[in-house]
Amino acid sequence: MAFLRRFLVVGCGGSGAATLAHMMDELSSELGAHGVEKLPEGWQFVEVDVPVTPQGNASGIEGVQARGGSYIGLGVQAGLYPALDSAMATGPLLDRFAPWAVRDPAKYPVAISAGAGQVRAIGRMVTLNRYSYLQSNLSAAWQRLNSSAAHTDMSGVADAMGFEYQMGADPLVFIVSSMAGGAGASMALDVARLLGNLPGYPHGLVGMFMVAADVFNSLPRNERAGVRPNSLAMLGEIVAAQTKASVPTDTTDMRSAGVVADSGAASPFMRVFPVSAHVGATQAPFGDGTPKDVYRGLGRGLAALMRSPGALAQYEAFDLVNHSFLTPTVQAFGWDESPNLLDWGSFGYSALSMGRDRYAEYAAQRLARGAVDQALEGHLRDAGPGDDPGTVLKRLNARLWPRTAAALQLHDPEQHPSFGSWLSTYVWPQSATRALAADVAQGAVSNIPAADGQDPVQWLAEVRRHLSLGSDEAKRSVSRQVRSFLWTYQGELVSRVQEQVSTALATYGIPLALEHLNTLSSELGRMSQLASQASVSAPILGMPEKLNHLVGAIRGRVGDGAALGESLRDGLLASVQPHLYGELAAGLAEIWRDFREHVLDPIGKELTERLRMLRSAVDNARGGQTSLAVLATAEYGQWPAPGESKVSERFARAFNEILVTSSDEYLDQFSRDVSRALTEGPSREFDLWQAVLSGVWETADGTQPPGGLIRERSEWVPEYFDADPAGKPLVARPLNVEATLSPEEILERAREFVWRRGSSFQQFANESLADYVNNAPLADQAVRRSLIVTKFRQALSAAMPLAAPSPEVVAALYGEAVLFRYKISDIPFEHDPILPDALRKVVTTDATIDQPTTLGNLNASLKPPSSVKKIDIFGSYQNYLPICFSSVLDPIREQWAASTSSTQRMHFWDGRRARPLPAGLPMGDHERRAMVAGWFVGQIVGKVRFPDVQHHAQSESVEVFDNVTSKWLPFPSPMLTSFAQRRSVGDLLPSVLEAYLVAMLQAGAGGEPLSSLKPYHALRSLYDSYEVRTTQGWIAAELELAQVLRGEADFPGTSRVKDLATLDSLDERIEAIRDFLTRARGSVLKLRDFKVGNRTDAAAVPVIRDLVSDILWALGDLEERLGSAAAIPSETPGTAAGADMFQDVL
Repeated sequence: MAFLRRFLVVGCGGSGAATLAHMMDELSSELGAHGVEKLPEGWQFVEVDVPVTPQGNASGIEGVQARGGSYIGLGVQAGLYPALDSAMATGPLLDRFAPWAVRDPAKYPVAISAGAGQVRAIGRMVTLNRYSYLQSNLSAAWQRLNSSAAHTDMSGVADAMGFEYQMGADPLVFIVSSMAGGAGASMALDVARLLGNLPGYPHGLVGMFMVAADVFNSLPRNERAGVRPNSLAMLGEIVAAQTKASVPTDTTDMRSAGVVADSGAASPFMRVFPVSAHVGATQAPFGDGTPKDVYRGLGRGLAALMRSPGALAQYEAFDLVNHSFLTPTVQAFGWDESPNLLDWGSFGYSALSMGRDRYAEYAAQRLARGAVDQALEGHLRDAGPGDDPGTVLKRLNARLWPRTAAALQLHDPEQHPSFGSWLSTYVWPQSATRALAADVAQGAVSNIPAADGQDPVQWLAEVRRHLSLGSDEAKRSVSRQVRSFLWTYQGELVSRVQEQVSTALATYGIPLALEHLNTLSSELGRMSQLASQASVSAPILGMPEKLNHLVGAIRGRVGDGAALGESLRDGLLASVQPHLYGELAAGLAEIWRDFREHVLDPIGKELTERLRMLRSAVDNARGGQTSLAVLATAEYGQWPAPGESKVSERFARAFNEILVTSSDEYLDQFSRDVSRALTEGPSREFDLWQAVLSGVWETADGTQPPGGLIRERSEWVPEYFDADPAGKPLVARPLNVEATLSPEEILERAREFVWRRGSSFQQFANESLADYVNNAPLADQAVRRSLIVTKFRQALSAAMPLAAPSPEVVAALYGEAVLFRYKISDIPFEHDPILPDALRKVVTTDATIDQPTTLGNLNASLKPPSSVKKIDIFGSYQNYLPICFSSVLDPIREQWAASTSSTQRMHFWDGRRARPLPAGLPMGDHERRAMVAGWFVGQIVGKVRFPDVQHHAQSESVEVFDNVTSKWLPFPSPMLTSFAQRRSVGDLLPSVLEAYLVAMLQAGAGGEPLSSLKPYHALRSLYDSYEVRTTQGWIAAELELAQVLRGEADFPGTSRVKDLATLDSLDERIEAIRDFLTRARGSVLKLRDFKVGNRTDAAAVPVIRDLVSDILWALGDLEERLGSAAAIPSETPGTAAGADMFQDVL
């Protein structure tokens, strides 16, 4: 059973970072649709680059670290490359990088805090400088991937998506990089090697997705000068890693950095997947053919693979493990290596989708555009053609203001001429203040003795004394009551104002909202003046006049004290209540003044700025044109306009996605959805704009709409308050607000409105593929099934890989045509009576498809009906050897062929290789050593000829004699490292071997496929001409030497062994050859033992030093074989029995 898997995804350099950003964006969206709010710990995303901190990515979307991934910056805070080079130019490290590092660091003043300047040698030096740091951070990501939290997260995601999860299954690994840059292309193999050194690492489940040079063709020429030569160098190093030829040097690098290394480690990855800017054999551009489109397409495809358990199982079985791999009919490439380990894969992606999410985006963008127009010019909705906009605005404000003023509970002088009456009726009704005033009055009389039996005059004097003493407390009590009321009032006033401003803005736009604010400010100024004029001169606890009369009428002692007490309380109530309102008026006057400056002004300024920014966004966007591949955009000019009669082509043209729902259906569907969007009855598009602007709408499932058109960053604290009601001290501050009116914010609200559960929009957008067929009227089902089959065929074509092999090279190597095969996610039509066989027929009637594999994958993907709205399809070829991929090789060959001057060729190759030669050649140890040995055999027997480099010959002509055709075959000329660039006369052999990369470029360039490799086959065949290396019998070197030793050799060229052709005896010939080998060994040993003391020495170290161990092995082996060669009978043929690998093909 297929199940979700854990993943470690590492992106190297800018290409890796951009691709990972798209992967995370796609996965976040997919998981969000299933209620999962964040990516699981079991999917680890790691970005590795040179800059110390993330620099954004080429796709312009939120980056890896911002989305929850991790970032490993290998550069330094400041400084140029020469400083780093100088710091590293000490000890054994200097000796190791001497043959490949740039010769003169001063010529490369690259700011390594920002990148590697498209120079791979610099990028790798930066990586080596932080090897231990890189390893520890990769190890940390690996530990997170294997934590209990990772397993818990993955189980939760699997449950949400309806899949299984097996804790014991090994994770898979994607490494994404460019072959062409200076940063990613220099560090990707080190990243892979360090990961491969981790405990429990699944070497067989690692895919390397490498962006090829043609992806950058759309960049200006000066920005891509190094991308193709970088790709060529990377090609050699990738194959060397596949053959394990780079293990010794990588192991030494790790140990030097303090990393415990396994010297017997396998290849650090299982399969390489080149990624081109063109699709399939037709090589049609992918999207717009730009890097952004490729990153997006690759990112979406890899994300789809991660979330498609069925397709992922097929990927593992057929692309990685590759049980049914093709076997080359000849071993023209990768001699003595397993083809399965050298083969490269390919990757293409498309989806057969309902496409309703695109409709939902159309609807959201159209509503967002209407909402923006509403925000800017809603006040002009009913204006006539010749009306002055300013006059229209003022007239509208005058018409609407009374309703707004009433909602704000402002004083209306026409309805309430008495300001005090308005205060005591509407602001703080007397029914509420009476009880408060009574409490104050009761507090004032509570300590006055009862009047019964008292002398009335004395008792009245006592009352006066107590009222005088209680006056201050009464004032404090009144003040507390007023402040408590005003604390609530000011908060409610802010809320009412925000609500009314939001309503005015959503209904008639920002200009009316600003006009309302101006009017409100004027009104509050008027009200503040009125409030300031309200004053109370009488004492707060004045002696009630009625009480004086009652007491004066008493003769003798007081008999009815209760009546006097009641009269006292009533009189004090009448005295206190005006003070409450007086205190209230004074407080309101201060608060309203403060409110104008510190609430209305900040809101006004924010709206004014948002108005300016929104107008600018609209003006800048109008008339613009974005990529047709870009669906989700915040560019106003790209949004559908209300009332337009045709849907933009970008909604019809999906990015590697075949849509069931045509954009031709959008307009009618939109009209239907608009009319049913609100529950209170048929709605208009205008009503929806208002909802989108305000963020307030009804929901069917009880969820809260977003709201928040005007959001408080920090609340207003009036100067009137020095403490809150709880006694907490306060410091006055103005209101700080944010108006969420950017195009991005409005569009996001529009999306939320469209996708709200149960809405007309959501119901249409959420229909599954199975429902689309099964829920249709019977009369329509046949048509819909036919449409599904047609779209499936188109989706297969769109999923062709982002790479192209050369049909001629494939035919030469494998004897068959290039075929496509497909991996497919769940297809919810297993029980359909028609569709399974119809889809199978699409496969069986296409001769370009690998039918057994694809049919098996299709059958495994058929599932019962479900909520699936998208079928992911992943295209690939069968796995082929790297030399087959013309999409990788051809662009490089074009630039090399165009580099006609020595200066151009020097710039082409300088600083590109970033490893010693054995780790940079596209061959294994056995093939390289056989060629080195063949080089010396050829010199002995006169079958290798080259100019007299001791006398500084300028000719690049180096040739080898082919025993099969009896012809001299030239090695590529010019070579990557020219005569002038070589560090010594001994660097001819390294240059010849290095030029194998040029021969690869020319393998499918016309003429006989693979013929450019013939010289290297001939060179290797001088030592061993068997198609498969053998330890049995004689090899070609012994037979070649035997002919020479017997004096039977027909030297086609001049032997480098002095007088060998004229020597008479066997012993003389053996001695002459031994002397030649001994002198060669002596020169090599001096080179091996030379100590590199400084950077100047390093710049002069010959590249042939990289081959010292190979040469010593070859010289020793040939010396040993002299004895066996001397014993070979004279009747033995002069060439080994192993047939030439090219003879049946070329």
